[in-house]
Amino acid sequence: MTQKEISDPRAEPMDVVVITAFVHDAYRRLYDAAWQAYDQNRIIYFNLILAKFLKELGQRWPHSRQIPATMTVAEITSTARALFEKTRQKKERSKSRK
Repeated sequence: MTQKEISDPRAEPMDVVVITAFVHDAYRRLYDAAWQAYDQNRIIYFNLILAKFLKELGQRWPHSRQIPATMTVAEITSTARALFEKTRQKKERSKSRK
């Protein structure tokens, strides 16, 4: 990822596809790493790394409360897709006004 990509405030349909794929892969990797840590009796270390990551994530992007912790994975995915689409439409309207 380049600085230009980081600085470019956009939300094109392809961006959402890439973000979704990245999140799905992260989810897969988290489960795989958790299983390996459990198998190797290193789950406390895994939990520590994950807690640090989530703390940093929370500092950069505080919990919006748009995706409640009580949702299932399927509900989270559905809600996230709807949020991305709503945001994309908002950005499109904003872009067309300029």
